[in-house]
Amino acid sequence: MDNTDLAIQKMSDKLTESVKESKIPTLFRKENLFTLVVYNYIVEENSNYKWSDLPKQFDNFFVNGSNDGGIDMIYYDESSTTFGFIQTKLSKNVTVNSTIAEIDKTVRTIEQLKTKDFKGLSETLRRKYLDVMDRVSDDDEISYEIIFAATSDFDKDKVRNKVKLPVGIGLSIYPKTELDNKIRAVEEGIQRVADGKIELINKIPKNNVNEYQSKTMIGVSVSAKASSIKDLYDHDKDNGLFDLNVRKFVTKRAIDNGIVGTIHKHPSEFWFLNNGLTIATSTYEVDGDNIKLHDFSVVNGAQTTTLIGENFKLGSEDFPVPVKVIAPLNPDTLSDIDKDQFFSDISEATNSQKPIKPQDLKANTRELRMLQKGLGQFGIFLKIKQGTRAPKGSDTIKIDDLAKLIYSFVNQLPGSARSSVRSLFESKEKYDSIFLRPGYDQSQERLYFVRDLISLSDKVSQVQGEVLSTGDGAVGNTAAIYGNGKLAIIALLGAIYQYINGDAKNVEEINNNDDYHYGKFVDDTEEADNSLKAIIIEAVSLINAKYEAANALNPDVTVTNYLKKDKSYQSIVQTFISNLSALKVSPTPMQKALYENYEVLKRK
Repeated sequence: MDNTDLAIQKMSDKLTESVKESKIPTLFRKENLFTLVVYNYIVEENSNYKWSDLPKQFDNFFVNGSNDGGIDMIYYDESSTTFGFIQTKLSKNVTVNSTIAEIDKTVRTIEQLKTKDFKGLSETLRRKYLDVMDRVSDDDEISYEIIFAATSDFDKDKVRNKVKLPVGIGLSIYPKTELDNKIRAVEEGIQRVADGKIELINKIPKNNVNEYQSKTMIGVSVSAKASSIKDLYDHDKDNGLFDLNVRKFVTKRAIDNGIVGTIHKHPSEFWFLNNGLTIATSTYEVDGDNIKLHDFSVVNGAQTTTLIGENFKLGSEDFPVPVKVIAPLNPDTLSDIDKDQFFSDISEATNSQKPIKPQDLKANTRELRMLQKGLGQFGIFLKIKQGTRAPKGSDTIKIDDLAKLIYSFVNQLPGSARSSVRSLFESKEKYDSIFLRPGYDQSQERLYFVRDLISLSDKVSQVQGEVLSTGDGAVGNTAAIYGNGKLAIIALLGAIYQYINGDAKNVEEINNNDDYHYGKFVDDTEEADNSLKAIIIEAVSLINAKYEAANALNPDVTVTNYLKKDKSYQSIVQTFISNLSALKVSPTPMQKALYENYEVLKRK
């Protein structure tokens, strides 16, 4: 079996272990599993997905069917502000011409969707497109990306040369061999290229190498042949060449057109018009007309390297490309951890002049490094910067996701957490309330609290998967609420946590969290999980009722749009706590049993 077949089988096995195929037969179809493999391995770059992620992805992003406009799946990547469209072909008979026809069809559909013209398109596509669009923040500069993947090999360069893409729409093509390589690279995790060589435009005598040296680093600037950069790309693009680049290469059509135009029409001008690339390496050796690299990665210049790799034609006029090579001065004295840190630091520093997310700027703060260290004792890896490797066997959570969890559970603002994650790091008040003032490193109980909050999030995802796959506990808008309202559910559980522990008697006190009480609160028992599931189902039922009331007043309001507003959540939590208080006062035996479910969130 090749890597793609193994990935499909792995996904099928994960599902089979937890849910019967008869419950969700459409999801188990091989062609649909293939599309989910493409999404998880190419978009998410995640081989450690949970089975409960799959029903959510299927319910919220799948649009494959009649009148789908050539689109199988849609998604929105918040980190790159990219609206993505996936088209897959599980077939050994995909050709250049059939690929061009499929991509052209998808492009036409995207142009139609951008104007909200849904004529001739399915209701499923219309509804899910609008739901995903509601995830976009007002200040997001959106780019569009098509991902085409197939289980056939074909000449993707011929496809690229013939497809006419409008400005603002990018294209990634994965024939069978490239898809297999990508899946293997994701399974193996972040890596660096073991050995490589770049040919230089001009020969450099050994006694005349223009090196630069500091107390800790040594480096050299050279002009490489474009043909050699293409060779490097072709051979190692899925072998760690870009794994340490701070930002994954995202197609920006206007910029790409300029670079590609220079490659094709004015190659002799390339050196003057492009910043080139930066390579971090453990060691290097300038040897006349080439430079040998050992244990290396392109840390800046993924865009330049990719566009040269995909557009430079062998046999055409070669041209110089600026390349900066940086290595530690004494690599033999560095531990593996120190060496990883060297690569990470070079990656961050060489990308510092590009637009970056506020959370990137916080990556080296003491509070986040200490929190990362503290969570490590529980087998949890807090990913606070790109290019860092999770210890084997650990569970990973990104710093963005942890910030959203805390701001929802503790601060009771799930709408803001979901719609403006940037502000959680950009606003000093918000950032300090999430990461600085709690002083997680000063108390083991506070670290236990964060650990349990991450565990609670996983348990909510588990319930989501069970409900979506079995239908048990489902209500009218279950799929949309689970897909777009997880943070609202987390926030309600946070309100219960304060109320049930006696920290707050009403919503006003719950919202005033200046003197917040931290501690262990999650039980890993079947009885506790059942109680938690009952609470979550009740919470979703209330959210659904509140949403339907809002939708009756304004039919254009979607679940996503409704839950983006903290005002909506405040209405939900007021009713929820009011209902909970009523259970507490002179309860009937049945009400007493219901109330006991909520005690699962008591501190231990």
